[in-house]
Amino acid sequence: MTEQRPHAPRPEAPTGDGPGRCPACGAPHQPGDRFCGTCGAPLQAPEPPPVEPAPAPEPPAPERPVATEATPAPRPPRRALRRLLVVFVLFALGAGSYLGLRILADELAPTYVYGLAFSADGSRLASTGPDRSLRLWDTASGQPAGDLELPYGHHAIAFTPDGGRLAVSTGDGPIRLFRLPDLTPAGELAGHAHDVQALCFDADGTTLYSVDTHFGFAVWDSGQATRLGGLDPRPESVLQQAAFSADCSLLAYGSGPPDNDYRVVRRINLEPVLHLAPEYSEQPGQFALGLKGSLFFGIRYGHITLWRVSSGEVARSLDFEEVYPTALAISGDNRFFAVGSGDGAIHLYDASKGTPLRTLRHAGALAAFLMDLFPGG
Repeated sequence: MTEQRPHAPRPEAPTGDGPGRCPACGAPHQPGDRFCGTCGAPLQAPEPPPVEPAPAPEPPAPERPVATEATPAPRPPRRALRRLLVVFVLFALGAGSYLGLRILADELAPTYVYGLAFSADGSRLASTGPDRSLRLWDTASGQPAGDLELPYGHHAIAFTPDGGRLAVSTGDGPIRLFRLPDLTPAGELAGHAHDVQALCFDADGTTLYSVDTHFGFAVWDSGQATRLGGLDPRPESVLQQAAFSADCSLLAYGSGPPDNDYRVVRRINLEPVLHLAPEYSEQPGQFALGLKGSLFFGIRYGHITLWRVSSGEVARSLDFEEVYPTALAISGDNRFFAVGSGDGAIHLYDASKGTPLRTLRHAGALAAFLMDLFPGG
């Protein structure tokens, strides 16, 4: 048998209240010693490292509501305000464009006819407008026969009996003369202190008669551009409209307040020929006298009345429902009469029957487009 050797005695574990022995060599040591004095081994176990506490878990994020078709997500109010602003801006732009076109139609485009006059044989018609334009027309075809622009607006027009010259009164005072058919200047007649309302060439083609808004008469030698005589104006008298007969023997005029009436007088001595009482004319309109004053036309509120000057009887009445008359003329042979309207058109009629023949357009292309766009403007 193998002989068993006795084990070496194990060192006693140190106690906290008496001496102990080194666990490595068994040498005694005193309480409180940290290392063995014999072998240098540590007598106390090392302190474990401090354990840091685990961080607290973050609270869970709140759940967002999920938009569904039944409950749409609410939109911020700013988006609705932006939409209202866009609608307002678009409306303002549309209204501004409309008003801008209306201004063009009312201010830039010639929207009515100032004056009208036929040549003695009725083959030519002259018209004037607020755009300072003077236009000539071929009566038979209705085609333009010439045009001219003057530096001022003009009203009264007159042809010489042979149709070789044309006289036009302008807003700056003088009466301007033009040769036909090319409308080249042929001189000026200056002397009226007020706007000239009516013009008429005598049968000799040289003598010209004129009357202004204050009954100032003048007789001119148009060939020499000199004044032969006349009557001084009457400040108390106001002529709102006036027209000579084709042979210059008669003058028709409409007076202002308080009379507001129509009168026809002889040019040579102002002897009364026809007086229309106020019940026939609350407000003077446009006039035209035919050959030797056989017909008298008065326009008032879209209505034309034809009187026989010799007797004062009404020969015919015409109503214009869609036309606002602004000018009137009758040809020297009493075949045609023309009505200038507030829409820039010139309506030609058969004087004996009162039936319409054709319509001319004094206004230009821009005016025609704007007036078609705004027919009620």
